[in-house]
Amino acid sequence: MMIGNAASAPVYLFASDFIGQALPQAPAWMFPVLAMGGILNVVFAVALFQWKKWGFYGFVATAAIALAINLSMGLGIGNHFLDSPG
Repeated sequence: MMIGNAASAPVYLFASDFIGQALPQAPAWMFPVLAMGGILNVVFAVALFQWKKWGFYGFVATAAIALAINLSMGLGIGNHFLDSPG
């Protein structure tokens, strides 16, 4: 999880043009938000390894934000579970 989230953040930041071509309905603000979610998920994973309760709540919050973004683009709930932020 830490590796996937750490890898997804630069992809959302530096390959946003390529992803934007595949998802033309995606708003421009989506990519920095998802990149920040990936970075925050790394922080939350470290907190979970240290048994910090706020790490769990952080994961829940970023998952809810990613779900809202996916639903706003019309991707549906199934796609969210295949492509979490992350």
